[in-house]
Amino acid sequence: MLRIFYAFFVTIFFLPPVLFCAEVPKPMLENVANFAEAGAILDICHKSSTFKTLTNEKALNIFKLMTSLSQLVEKIGNHYYDDNLLLVYELTKAKLVSDDDFQRTTIAQYEPCCDNMVNDMTLYISKNESIITTFFSKAK
Repeated sequence: MLRIFYAFFVTIFFLPPVLFCAEVPKPMLENVANFAEAGAILDICHKSSTFKTLTNEKALNIFKLMTSLSQLVEKIGNHYYDDNLLLVYELTKAKLVSDDDFQRTTIAQYEPCCDNMVNDMTLYISKNESIITTFFSKAK
């Protein structure tokens, strides 16, 4: 009997954590894909020559937006016990930043680091932070 308990104990406590993960729902994965797109737009700004001319306050604001997106994705990953979600976000974002068509579209829509882009991103991120925080608090 003790052997059975020991085998059960070892099996349960030493299984890879992935086995206990909840699957991230498709709508939440779509949110993460959209966050990667927003993050890529911010990265294009960060890598632009315009970024070097920004005031410290504006540059810091852009870094805060970039950090907020990463934290939002991390929050989703933590909620669903998905340790890879942040990595997927970062890889998707990097792929978008390196895509010439995406860069052209982004620059056509927003001059890198323009006030409209920063305002749109601030609104987009704060709105999604509120929605996801509320959703997760109700899901408990």
